[in-house]
Amino acid sequence: VEELAEAQRRTEQRVEELAEAQRRTEQRVEELAEAQRRTEQRVEELAEAQRQLAEVQMHMERRLQKVEVRLDRLWGHDVERRYRERAAAYFGRLLTDVEALDTQALAKLLDEARKAGRISLAERQEILWADVVVRGEDEEGMEVAFLLEVSSVVAAADVERAKKRAELLRKALRIPVLPAVAGEEIPEDVSALCQAQGVWQLCDGRVFPPAGVKD
Repeated sequence: VEELAEAQRRTEQRVEELAEAQRRTEQRVEELAEAQRRTEQRVEELAEAQRQLAEVQMHMERRLQKVEVRLDRLWGHDVERRYRERAAAYFGRLLTDVEALDTQALAKLLDEARKAGRISLAERQEILWADVVVRGEDEEGMEVAFLLEVSSVVAAADVERAKKRAELLRKALRIPVLPAVAGEEIPEDVSALCQAQGVWQLCDGRVFPPAGVKD
């Protein structure tokens, strides 16, 4: 009986030990579950921070694009101003009595052409959008004009506009009007288009005639 009682005590002690181990296990599980919840919360916080960072980055990229557009416009306006103000220097090898027509002087000439029926009101407006119009006399004393489309980096659209507006101005003034593009940079494909379309190129103050035309 004593041996059985002792065995019973050892069994009860073992049960208590197992119960204590079970409680520690449950506590550890709860701690792990809490740690998992904190990890998940942290992951959510990191994901939210990443989304916010992505939004900030997108916003900054849009701002940067706007700044680049504005800088490109300012750069283009500065290039346009230089070609207008220094027309005599740029075209001095080609023309004498060089004059860069301002908008008012050009509008007056176009009004006379419109009254004479040579151009329409829409064509007059199209010509007035030209960046620079320069006129002078060639070596034979004939009045000649250049119509320039100016950009910091010349594009194919500039070539097409120069050609179209030069044709309209030729019709209005009834003198030779040569299309030209000017800028700080003219990509190779655009330069090739100029050659194909018979459009003059001015880059960094230098004048490049179309193929077959002597400088």
